[in-house]
Amino acid sequence: MLLLVLVTLMTATTGAEQGALVTGFALLGSFAMVFDSGASSFLLATERPDITTGLYRRAMVLQGALSTVGLGAATAFALVSAHGELSSGSFAVLMALGVTQLLDGLARVARAPFLVAARDDRYALPDLALLAAKVPLVAFAFVQADLRWLLLLPVPSLVVTATSLVAVHRTLPSGPTTKRRLELRILEFGATGALSAYYSQAPLVLGALIVPAEQLAPLGLVFRLVQALEVVPSTVSQQMIPRARAQRPRFLAWTGAFLLFGALVSVVLLISRDLLSSVLAVDFGPAPVFLLVALAYTLRSGNHYLVAILLGTGMVRTRLVIAAVTGALASVGALAAALIAATVGLAVVTIVSEVFLVTTAALAIHATNQRATVLLPTQTNSMGLPPTSAGNALRGT
Repeated sequence: MLLLVLVTLMTATTGAEQGALVTGFALLGSFAMVFDSGASSFLLATERPDITTGLYRRAMVLQGALSTVGLGAATAFALVSAHGELSSGSFAVLMALGVTQLLDGLARVARAPFLVAARDDRYALPDLALLAAKVPLVAFAFVQADLRWLLLLPVPSLVVTATSLVAVHRTLPSGPTTKRRLELRILEFGATGALSAYYSQAPLVLGALIVPAEQLAPLGLVFRLVQALEVVPSTVSQQMIPRARAQRPRFLAWTGAFLLFGALVSVVLLISRDLLSSVLAVDFGPAPVFLLVALAYTLRSGNHYLVAILLGTGMVRTRLVIAAVTGALASVGALAAALIAATVGLAVVTIVSEVFLVTTAALAIHATNQRATVLLPTQTNSMGLPPTSAGNALRGT
């Protein structure tokens, strides 16, 4: 869907306005990830009986508020990057895409309790309904080269979001939440998620402040293409958060499986680059940009799973530290790369950041497993009770 929207934007516009619109669309995706509240991950890591209607409502409000702030920030960056090249019509389309993205994010958070209840089918069906409703609208816009069709995209998203909220709310136990400082606990998940998203989006976001939009557009195009393909490892890894404790001892095998999937997708992307460019009538820019961002997808797939293990086993602060360090390195690297080598340099920063994160996250989980293994033989103390330290280690704290 994202790819079809991108192609439509590029075929219906030309010149500087095309670059500004494509870059703006890419920035919308970047800021949506950075300003995610963490409500979905929090709900997935919460025991099913603890998800009451009160907790659910507060989580949804927090997600909606932060997503709105993110949309505003993305709009500001897009306008700065456009340098006055966006017409009022193109700006309206960009806002419609942003609102659609916001509503779709809310819908995914709203359906998170279905995954906790192992109702994967009820979680996935609304996405299929959205696809069926949106594809015709985007197809009409593409065939007629008329972006006004895209202004209707928020309508099906609003319907699915409202339906999801009502459907899930009815299945939850009523009553207020007993969890203290709930918003801060959710934001802890959100902060780690924001930093994790930020490091991967820093090359595009910071590059928009330095590199002209028309020159940055190919990088934004490749970013959005690869992000569209992340839905598979992202969705699968999210479903594994409730099962993370059982999987942690075998995390290397699972990480290898995710990396293998990512490698296969990367190879397909690289092989089909020229075909995609020809069929879609788009310019992916310098060859190294596409190569590096496509290869980064391999590592990104593994990182999705490693992050799920960190969240599902209570290692939220560990993830926060790793993401913060990676984000800082990516920021410095992106600013320097944009000044020295423009989009090629930004692509280099993209893959280096992924290498750093996958290495540090894997080492952190391995170290926790080693501590748990050492403590396992001592199952009881002199009173016949399990030692507190061993129990904590097994819980990932």
